[in-house]
Amino acid sequence: MKVQLIKLKDMASDLGVTRNTVKKWIESRGLPCHVIDSRYYFRPEKVRQWLDQQEEETEKNGDYYVRN
Repeated sequence: MKVQLIKLKDMASDLGVTRNTVKKWIESRGLPCHVIDSRYYFRPEKVRQWLDQQEEETEKNGDYYVRN
């Protein structure tokens, strides 16, 4: 079985945020990742599930916050 892993810089680019923001999400919001030799890797399907969960929680709580 072949598993696709995305590097930190590519995940940040795909999400439209900085690498530091992705690291903060890992620490504070539980963004799923794998750390191999001090490098961060992501499974796109797990990140999609996490994003969907974050969206559901935001809608449920009515916590809409947009920051520029």
